[in-house]
Amino acid sequence: MQILAASSYNQAKYLGDTGLEAMKVRGRLQKDMVADITILDPQTVRDNATYAKGTLPTTGIPYVIVNGTVVVKDSAVLKDVNPGQAIRFPVEDKSRFTPLSLEKWTTKFLVAPVGFNALDIDHEHMH
Repeated sequence: MQILAASSYNQAKYLGDTGLEAMKVRGRLQKDMVADITILDPQTVRDNATYAKGTLPTTGIPYVIVNGTVVVKDSAVLKDVNPGQAIRFPVEDKSRFTPLSLEKWTTKFLVAPVGFNALDIDHEHMH
């Protein structure tokens, strides 16, 4: 179950928590949720891609169902079957981006460790 959660629900929950509304109903098989289903035998599934041939398809996945429509049947990808839906953040009035100055970055990330990160260092008597 942990592998299933790590490969589906955990990512969907993270993206849903960032504000991507469509991901709040994905990642789990449950009533009123949206689920794509991959049916495989863990004993026969193989990732055939290599560094030299990175686009070789995976084998051993006989069926894939996307949005309630079979897109892989008997290990063959069906042609002209595209039931997927675009998932996008809504357009926002104000950007979430805030520039970070070099000074703020160094203050935040280039500081001496304190607390639990440096229990063995006596900071008050270092000179």
